[in-house]
Amino acid sequence: MRPTEAKFPADTIGRLVGVLFLALIPLVTLIPYNTPETRWLTQDLLLRWTSAAVFLLCLGQTLFNRRYPSSLSLEFPNLLFLFLTGWVLLSVINSKETFDSFYAYRSFLALVLWWFSLQWVWKQWPGLFPWFEKVFYATALVAAGWLILTTAGHFIGIPYFVNVTIPHEGFFPNQNIAAGFLGMALLWGVHQELNREKVSWTGLCFLLFLLLAWGSTESRGSLASMVLVVVLYLILHMKEVEKRISQWTTGQWLIFGGCVLFLVASVSMMVNRILNAESVDPRAYFRIDVWISSFKMIGAQPLFGFGPGTYASIYPYYRPAAFWNTYNPFAHNEFLQVAAECGLPALFLVLLLLWAFIREFSLAAWKTPGFRNPNISSQSAELAFYLS
Repeated sequence: MRPTEAKFPADTIGRLVGVLFLALIPLVTLIPYNTPETRWLTQDLLLRWTSAAVFLLCLGQTLFNRRYPSSLSLEFPNLLFLFLTGWVLLSVINSKETFDSFYAYRSFLALVLWWFSLQWVWKQWPGLFPWFEKVFYATALVAAGWLILTTAGHFIGIPYFVNVTIPHEGFFPNQNIAAGFLGMALLWGVHQELNREKVSWTGLCFLLFLLLAWGSTESRGSLASMVLVVVLYLILHMKEVEKRISQWTTGQWLIFGGCVLFLVASVSMMVNRILNAESVDPRAYFRIDVWISSFKMIGAQPLFGFGPGTYASIYPYYRPAAFWNTYNPFAHNEFLQVAAECGLPALFLVLLLLWAFIREFSLAAWKTPGFRNPNISSQSAELAFYLS
């Protein structure tokens, strides 16, 4: 959608929803995670209360207009979300660590409310989508700038960055989450540039800046995921890509070559971490043992699990004897952690929900012609497919 088409909602409730929704993205993303507990709690509460407020505003708008919300009709993904919510609640009730489980469940409920709110928002106020793009992209650029600055500061040895900040992470809990967020912004920007007839030099510079920050995270999983997405995109749009590059001038080929060299330089840090994993990150090989422990946890409580948010507390009872003093809050595998915390039925619902998302997105993506400025619905569906 072009900037001239961006229209903020005219009604009062729409404006409130727009302000809360758009403000949440930079507030939650840019509040540093590795800070005193009060600021971390602020980030957590922002997500919960803003999700609840947006949901209630959308619900109030629907009730005020006395219309049945078609976006809340019990379609297959909505039913799955409700079933999953109920099963996670059963897991909370059966948990021996009820405080941690109820705390985690509140965060899960915020995501559920956010899911239903988004359906209302895009249908009721479609003009918010281009504003969302701008805020999301601007937030990613700020996060990328801070990540590059802190990582470079550590490399140079500036005391402030050495003593106060953590390299390769920026505002995020770890470098994998940082790479995931920046990778989404990078894919978003590339997708937007490819769907325009002329390449924006400003947009290209921003993309190279994001690429440098993404590579600085040294996230191996992010590199593997990005390679998979790029290969898939090229396969789905092979004819369009071949047609476009066949019309390139010498200058365009030179620019492309320069971008490829910059890409190689940016990802070299990730590749180096892969090739020297044993010396750079020896704990990476412990993940196989962590996964084995996760399977043991699943076998001990296959139906309801140990309760959401309890992995760190339960893991010591199932870890190998050689790692008797290691602390591990995550399974390093989302699917294993879901099964260990909430049981195998919860894992089945999650996989079914993921299948439903990918199926809907892929159907829209395969019907969308490449590089031809498709309508906003098809374009966002295709983008969501690659991001998922």
